[in-house]
Amino acid sequence: MISSLERVVTNCVDNILEGNVALMRFLGKARPWAGGDQIILPIKIQKSTSLGSYSGLDTFTTAQTSERIMASVDPKQYYASIVISGIQEAVNAGEGRVLDLLATEMESKAADLKDDMADGFYSDGTTNSSKVITGIHAACDDSTNVTTYEGISRSTYVAWKGNYNEQSGALTEGSFYTDINEAEIGNDAPTVCFTTPAVFSLYEALLDDEVRYTLSFAGYDKMTASGMQKGSNTAAGTGFNSLYCRGIPVVADEQATSGNAFWLNEKHIWMYSFRKHPKHGGAAKSGFFWTGLKEPTNQDGSVGQLLWYGNLACDGPRFLTRRFSITT
Repeated sequence: MISSLERVVTNCVDNILEGNVALMRFLGKARPWAGGDQIILPIKIQKSTSLGSYSGLDTFTTAQTSERIMASVDPKQYYASIVISGIQEAVNAGEGRVLDLLATEMESKAADLKDDMADGFYSDGTTNSSKVITGIHAACDDSTNVTTYEGISRSTYVAWKGNYNEQSGALTEGSFYTDINEAEIGNDAPTVCFTTPAVFSLYEALLDDEVRYTLSFAGYDKMTASGMQKGSNTAAGTGFNSLYCRGIPVVADEQATSGNAFWLNEKHIWMYSFRKHPKHGGAAKSGFFWTGLKEPTNQDGSVGQLLWYGNLACDGPRFLTRRFSITT
């Protein structure tokens, strides 16, 4: 019973991860939350002044300078309740049939939970009394909408601003080049762009005939949980359709905010998730915990929850760009 139940929970979590490209990408590579009520990130905000060139017996500047400030990330919590009434258990008597019923309920809840978490990913984190994931709307903002991010004021520290670009007129390839240029510092450049299927199709139409000719024979490259998969029309590939802009995958995501394209550098933005729970043991996968079925004291049935603790974190909004108001 235990091993079969574990498979049901694992399949449920897999459905969450596979249903959304951003969640698949970020939850699949989530870093472990090391403990404590916050994640503290040291952020370099200025260059040291205690250095430089000198000649002979020049004196050195030995003043201690404050070059870093601390960003703080609070954990967020998500749940999905799986409820089975007593009569459902009775008519589905037998271990196998109860597991089938549980699997059906979990499959439904997984679809709902992945949508809810994806809404948080594409948000500023303020909905539901700021209980949702502090999403990329907050990370990419330049203080137009989010003035304080991870406890740091963007008006005080201008280097803490993201790149927030409004589309004027029709989208061009040059629009995306601007987004990349603004988020590119040294060898650091965006690693992925998430956008809507409508904007993805608009960008595809901008590509020249040679690129479209290649696509017609090879098919789209796919973004999968394990990385990029080369396109092929000879066999249906699983994953999410991807084009490229300067070698950066541009991926269609149905959950992405309408009229937007988000250029993210995954060296500087990532997901944290808890790996252990004091009551429920180790995480099932990517930070999800199963509480087990419990019998309420005043109801005829069983209730269990699928739980997730964690949040999105960023140590450099200037490495991110959001382009908005793209008309399709």
